[in-house]
Amino acid sequence: MKRVVFIFPKLSSLGGAEKVFLHAMKIMQNQGYEIILITQSIPDNDMAIKLYGIDIEKIVSRYYKVRASNLSSSFRGIWVYQKEKEIGKILEIIEKEKPEMLFISQANMPKIEVDIPKIAFVWCPFTRYLFKRKNYKLKSEWRKKMDAKVDEAPDDYLLLANSEWTQDKIKQIWGCESKVLYPCCDIKEGSVKAEDKKNWICTISRFNKHKHIEIAIDAVKELENLELHLIGIAKNEEDEDYLKKLKKMAGSKCVFHVNASIEEKKEVLKKSKYGLHLNGANMQFPTYVGYEHFGIVIAEMMSFGCVMQHYKYGFFPEFILDEDQKFNGVDDIITNIKKFEDDFELYNKTMLKNQEIASKYTDEEFEKGLLEIVEKIGT
Repeated sequence: MKRVVFIFPKLSSLGGAEKVFLHAMKIMQNQGYEIILITQSIPDNDMAIKLYGIDIEKIVSRYYKVRASNLSSSFRGIWVYQKEKEIGKILEIIEKEKPEMLFISQANMPKIEVDIPKIAFVWCPFTRYLFKRKNYKLKSEWRKKMDAKVDEAPDDYLLLANSEWTQDKIKQIWGCESKVLYPCCDIKEGSVKAEDKKNWICTISRFNKHKHIEIAIDAVKELENLELHLIGIAKNEEDEDYLKKLKKMAGSKCVFHVNASIEEKKEVLKKSKYGLHLNGANMQFPTYVGYEHFGIVIAEMMSFGCVMQHYKYGFFPEFILDEDQKFNGVDDIITNIKKFEDDFELYNKTMLKNQEIASKYTDEEFEKGLLEIVEKIGT
């Protein structure tokens, strides 16, 4: 049987990048490939089924645990395979399994010298600027060595950018070409009528302090007759602590949907008039690496007819959303939503336009694009 090796330093996080990677594994299995996985930590299978409808145990034939290194302890943890010991173990596995192809997803690509096609999912290219943040200290010789390497272009990979914005950053920072493959999104089939919506605002995010969910809570306090629904996952003790803080801040107008299933998420989106996406907002040390690079949940919310409020920097211009759906602070969110509340015709027009824009970010388009790339690189 044909084999393909998938490498993801820490797959257990179950965020957007992990979702894309799991879907790619499923697609390749459906094409008759045996799936070999290399990662430091594999996701909880029941949670993967609940969140993404993917049964990892049925997809992965063999799993190899290889410990990864945390490149930056001050920026949410950036896990990579770069040390000689890590690369050595990966090469041993590849030699044993003899795959036809290799997929990897991490912020910078390790030098794996094997004579097979290598495809890399890039969510954000690194730059030395990230390592000059005020609160970052190069504590080890390895991190000092990495500081000198972060601007180097990856070698011998076909790079897949998750947006034109990321593609531009790859060209700007690494000086090399890439191909845009938009992530797969849970897009609703059919239409949603404005008359069927409830006075709900929703967010979809990991319950983590870097997601700035408190901004949504502050905003809804100033918006009469609107209820906030917070959809997300809490994956560790830090997330749980942040979730407790949010619940203390929240009033009776806030409803939490913790570790919601696909069905529960879609039900909330179907009823919500507005969607908030807060990634990148209120950054103490703003860098492009902290901005949203695509925003899977934005496409999902738009597909259900949610009129958006999103932070105005990063990928979002590719959605071609108007200024009334962008914010730079809580006051902008309040002003914009009140404008839509006072003008049903504007709301309905914007809702329908958002659905049309989101319709191209489907699982089917992702699968089609990925298979075209696999066929091309394999010939």
